[in-house]
Amino acid sequence: MKRMGRPMKLIIYNFSMLFVFFIIYVLLREDLATSKTGDITTLDIFNLSATIQTAIGITLIYPTGTLAKVAIISQQLMLIFGNLLIFHL
Repeated sequence: MKRMGRPMKLIIYNFSMLFVFFIIYVLLREDLATSKTGDITTLDIFNLSATIQTAIGITLIYPTGTLAKVAIISQQLMLIFGNLLIFHL
């Protein structure tokens, strides 16, 4: 059986983390706020997860609760260290 290459591992890892944290942010919706008018939509939450996972870092949503802050920090750390481990192993 052929081993999966690094690029494919990175793609699978990043998409997996994007969707895992999207679900976490949906569950923590009450601990998130936005600088725009109106409520936070599901698309806004997906945008938050994608923005953090791609390391862009500019989003209209920010955490207000401790759990949301921990989740965002965790996603950032998973992005950095997960990609480093996959890339160098």
